Amino acid sequence: MRIKAKKDTIRKFLIENNLTQQQFCKECGLTSNYISELMSDRKEPSPTTRAKIIKTMERIGKRRVKFSDVFYIEEIKKEE
Repeated sequence: MRIKAKKDTIRKFLIENNLTQQQFCKECGLTSNYISELMSDRKEPSPTTRAKIIKTMERIGKRRVKFSDVFYIEEIKKEE
């Protein structure tokens, strides 16, 4: 299984809060390159990174954010 970001949710959050991706990265303490790779499914976020993103969204958006609001689990099918 892989953990992936809900890209549309993150983009919507940035628009609603008038943030650029770079500003959001700075608030999260992540590099813009890392967020770019996350948004294009080239990176899988670690538990620490997921926590940073969720906590930042809660702080800026002033509301509770759940794991399932921002991330989803993708099952990887094994070839037989």
